[in-house]
Amino acid sequence: MRTSATGSNLNPPQDGEGDRRRSRWWRGPLKLSASLQASSTALRAVPLPVPGRISGFTLLELLVVLAIIGMMSAAVILAIPDPRGSLTSEAERFAARANAAQERAILEARPLALRIDAAGYAFDRREQAGWQPLADRPFERQSWTEGTSAAGPVRIVFDSTGLAEPAALTLQREQERVTVDFGHDGSIRVRA
Repeated sequence: MRTSATGSNLNPPQDGEGDRRRSRWWRGPLKLSASLQASSTALRAVPLPVPGRISGFTLLELLVVLAIIGMMSAAVILAIPDPRGSLTSEAERFAARANAAQERAILEARPLALRIDAAGYAFDRREQAGWQPLADRPFERQSWTEGTSAAGPVRIVFDSTGLAEPAALTLQREQERVTVDFGHDGSIRVRA
């Protein structure tokens, strides 16, 4: 005779067995386990679609989603750096090239000039025929990035000892200003 885990007889009733045994076999066990009761309750709690009713999102749900997307896109835009780079980094690149020209003037024992205009800057070397532009790296002509302007001396000359007349070159982009100072002792400093 087969029995279930609860001890119920799983065999169908034979002829001559009582009505009580027969009715229990057809109805199954008398008590459901707790997990079966919970799942059957959850299944009954699911609402059925009502005919004629259109399902979709409410206006409030759509507005909340649009507000979240707007805040996330604003955060991304604020986190993206300026494609032109910072004005301070441009001034530091300029100062590094000016320092390289100063060192080259000392090594070659001949004057070098830094020529500055509205479009950018270039380097010249003093030859017997006059000032000749340098074309080798890092002394080729450099352009200011878009929106950058320079105010200050038009030419800074480094003599064969690396010294130059004291000068200050101011770079400006929109409301930001950075100054490159050429000291009487040959120092080149960037001031934000």
